[in-house]
Amino acid sequence: MPPALYILDWFKSLLQPARPRDDGAGGVSAASDDGALPDAEGSAELAGLDFQAAIRVHHDWKLRLEALLAGDERASVDPVDTCRDDLCVLGRWIYGQGRREFGHLPQFEELRISHADFHLVAGEVAHGVRSGRDEHARALLAGDYQRNSQRVQSHLAQLFLDQQH
Repeated sequence: MPPALYILDWFKSLLQPARPRDDGAGGVSAASDDGALPDAEGSAELAGLDFQAAIRVHHDWKLRLEALLAGDERASVDPVDTCRDDLCVLGRWIYGQGRREFGHLPQFEELRISHADFHLVAGEVAHGVRSGRDEHARALLAGDYQRNSQRVQSHLAQLFLDQQH
């Protein structure tokens, strides 16, 4: 059983480049070999947003899009709604309380932009599947989507960590 991962360490791990789950020196990466985020102990609520939950929800979008690509009929993803960055919990926070409290910070603007980019690419993946362009959707999922997802996670982690000092 791996040692307990505490919330601040979990956020710091999101800022590190991908590496094996156990680096031999007790270090832990943010994602396991199957891409899942590990559990962390502690609270990650700040200014009305559970940062850990927001990261998990955006991380899990990939599973929904992969299910859509695999033809899973339960994977209902509307490309138009998916493109909108103001419908999810994080988006409502970004355009509401987050903006009021952190809108003056450059890292908040970076989060807003990366979150909008994330949703645009996720919507494009869903549209690609709906229009029969599965290979295009797969390429987006492995490239632009992955980069934008990582940016959202990193910007959220950085904003949370910066506010802990």
